[in-house]
Amino acid sequence: MARPSIVALGAAVAFAIGTWLAFGSVALYGPDTSPRLALPGPLWILVVAAVAAFAYVFLRRPTPRDAAPLWLPALAILPWVPLPLPAAALLWTGPLARGLVVLALAAAIAPLLPLWSRGFSPALRTDGRDDARAKARAYVRLAFGLAAVLYLAAAWRLSPVLPSGDEPHYLVIAESLLRDRDLRIENNHASRGYLAYVDGELKPDYLRRGRDRQVYSIHAPGLPAFIVPAFALAGYPGVVVFLAFLSALGAALAWRAAFEITGDTTAAWVGWAAVALSAPFFFQAFTVFPDAPAALIVMFVAYALVCGDWLTSSFRIGTLGAALAILPWLHTRYSLIAGAAAVVIALRVLPSGNMPGGPGFNADDGRPVTARAKARAYVRLLAFLAIPLVSAAAWLWMFQQIYGTFDPRAPYGGSPEMRLARVPIGLTGLLIDQQFGLLPNAPIYLIALGALVTLAKYQGRLAIELVAIAAPYVLAVAAFHMWWAGLSSPARFLVPVLLPLSIPVAVYWRRHATPTPRAATAMLLLASLAITAILAVASDGALLYNTRDGFARWLDWIAPAVNLSYALPSLFQQNASAAWMKAILWAGGLGAGWFALRAAEQRVRQASLVPVAVTACATISLGATAGWLVGGRGATEPGSSAIALLADACGADRLAFRLGAFSLSASHSTDAEFGIRSAGRRPVSTAAPLWSGRDLPPGRYRLWLDSGLNVSGALTIALGKPDSALQQCTFAEHRPGATDCLVDLPAGATWLWVTPDAAMRSSLEGLRLQLVSPGAAEACSLRADRAVVTPAGVVFAERGSVYAEPSGLWVIGGKTAILTVQPRGQRTLAVRNGPAANVVRVSYGAGQEQHRLAPGELKSIRLAPSRGRDGVPVTISSEAGFRPGDLEAGNRDLRFLGLWVELR
Repeated sequence: MARPSIVALGAAVAFAIGTWLAFGSVALYGPDTSPRLALPGPLWILVVAAVAAFAYVFLRRPTPRDAAPLWLPALAILPWVPLPLPAAALLWTGPLARGLVVLALAAAIAPLLPLWSRGFSPALRTDGRDDARAKARAYVRLAFGLAAVLYLAAAWRLSPVLPSGDEPHYLVIAESLLRDRDLRIENNHASRGYLAYVDGELKPDYLRRGRDRQVYSIHAPGLPAFIVPAFALAGYPGVVVFLAFLSALGAALAWRAAFEITGDTTAAWVGWAAVALSAPFFFQAFTVFPDAPAALIVMFVAYALVCGDWLTSSFRIGTLGAALAILPWLHTRYSLIAGAAAVVIALRVLPSGNMPGGPGFNADDGRPVTARAKARAYVRLLAFLAIPLVSAAAWLWMFQQIYGTFDPRAPYGGSPEMRLARVPIGLTGLLIDQQFGLLPNAPIYLIALGALVTLAKYQGRLAIELVAIAAPYVLAVAAFHMWWAGLSSPARFLVPVLLPLSIPVAVYWRRHATPTPRAATAMLLLASLAITAILAVASDGALLYNTRDGFARWLDWIAPAVNLSYALPSLFQQNASAAWMKAILWAGGLGAGWFALRAAEQRVRQASLVPVAVTACATISLGATAGWLVGGRGATEPGSSAIALLADACGADRLAFRLGAFSLSASHSTDAEFGIRSAGRRPVSTAAPLWSGRDLPPGRYRLWLDSGLNVSGALTIALGKPDSALQQCTFAEHRPGATDCLVDLPAGATWLWVTPDAAMRSSLEGLRLQLVSPGAAEACSLRADRAVVTPAGVVFAERGSVYAEPSGLWVIGGKTAILTVQPRGQRTLAVRNGPAANVVRVSYGAGQEQHRLAPGELKSIRLAPSRGRDGVPVTISSEAGFRPGDLEAGNRDLRFLGLWVELR
């Protein structure tokens, strides 16, 4: 057996070291990239990576080309080189560097899988022979099942933050239809039935009353009527399941349409994944918005255009018309899609003209159209238009009955705030805004939109029809004053017209079989799927929804040492011109990489992700650098990188390395010179806290003052929110540098804020936080969101399980509160039940108790003094609860409260 090549062995070494360092952290001492503090990953990662890489090399005996994927993690070594580095080099730390490891593993393992070697197209046998149609039907079922499982899994994962935005308002309308058989919602809000899925008061969402002076929601009744059966059967969870299955049906249609036009199952899978699993459609698939049901209908139309049989049957084309008739009921803006699609289908159905492709001839073969054929065509046209015409009349009549006018704008006060002058801004936001735009959150649509040209070459009429259906709608939402669609996932307003783009993606894959287009498509698809996974999994779903501050949260997460948000286009950071300038620079980088790969394509015999991955990394680095230069903002994030490093080192003072310009020395993760600067990652206003940081690990911290003068005044330290004070430190003519102001965070902090008073703000240039001693190893996963400070001690609580008040906290009914208690001396934790019988479970230290409590019953738990500054971990669960608003007339407190907890 041949020995492994030197190149393959070198790749194994690079993989092991790169993986080890990718799972470490690199932090900055200041705004410059040198010096840096570098913390390698745990030693076991190096051992596992080395064993896996060398096992692959010695067992597989790969050629240098086959071993090439193992080199990808070597890019994570770059931030560890003791040289002055550009800020872009620090991109390859944290999640982005770990993504290189995942990509390397996928690229190395994929060729070994039988599914890969058969081109993702294993044959299904029917009666002893290949049957393409049977295979397609089986794959359609598989596409439906995979989509449904993934949508439901994501819905479960995001359940702590859902329903959100306008979702509860659609559910209230469904409740009104179910309980009252009407659309008047004021009584439903008064009865508070929405408390089954919303924890708090929900006010009616309307702009004008009906002519009967009743309140009607601003939201259309189509979706609520659609979900009523599921809502009646299983409430809000039933609606989520129902919508997920509907969306999976749309995804299955996307697969089938892509297969019908290409005859290639691999192309169909690529097209399916591009639209069904990328962020815009994926996160609308299970949320209570009308966009995913509308997308299903539009995909149904696209499928009918691909499969011409649907247009030759009066019954089938009648069902197509009935589907289009639903669109205006889902939302007024969808009437544009319905109208455009109706015109497109009518032109398909009408007999042709007097020349090939014109009146009097069959468009397909040039033969004259007989009078009988014309009659059948008009019958089909009538079958198609009958239900939409009746539905349109009923739709307009609804507005007349409710508001006294046939104008569909009536619920909006008569004005939808649409202006043609807004279209350029709206299109900019819909396409390239980093928070709400299509392309930054699903880069596979670069291929999808460009592939319309490829589709036009082979199916010109279909390409024109798809554009004609989508264009009026896209222009209308771009003209709307709220193109970002409120509190929702990225590019929500574009979701109804995205599923048919599976067709051009599949055609592009089928028609471009050379290495560069295939590998580039695969890379953009992998990037899109990775973004979807990040939004669904990371930070418990907190990255999905953005406020209009110009900073995409997932960009903060993937790059702790730099601020990628400053490098990508945003309409809320700067104007549209600046956004397009950044987009053009990124597009230029992509174009240069594309042409470089095409130029080298003659030397590559088969598609490979490795050169495309290397080109993509170079493009990201150069694009980020150009974006930072154009934006004129600082690229580095010393505060965020320091917090990430301390989080990785939590539980011990680990060995680290200090990297300077041409120097390297051993250090520690608690380096005394290593202070955490403000990590807010946002521009600071004069009234804002001077220091803020997110996801601080447990430990004891010391405040440092940066000033050219002695400092006097007070600093307020808040946890969770800027106004939730944890402690206050006062100074009188204090010299700059280290202070005696110590902050104990035994449970870490989701957010920490430090705000100076007016006297300090005038002389203080900045603040730093230094880790004095790390917290307990078992507390490393904790991040307190609330703190109750009393003379008896401090109680820290995790988010989502308590309501904190000045003297204690309420454990939410049906929830488990994770607390860390810092008692001052021997103290007692008083647990008082609410006015309903309850079961309470308490665990603290080594003790565990369960009690059945009568209404108002008190249970006292003695706590030993905490060891050092670590605090006493306490877990309290409340089985039942009550709402104060249900007990007292006029009380608007609708929180679901279980147990009152107070430290005495």
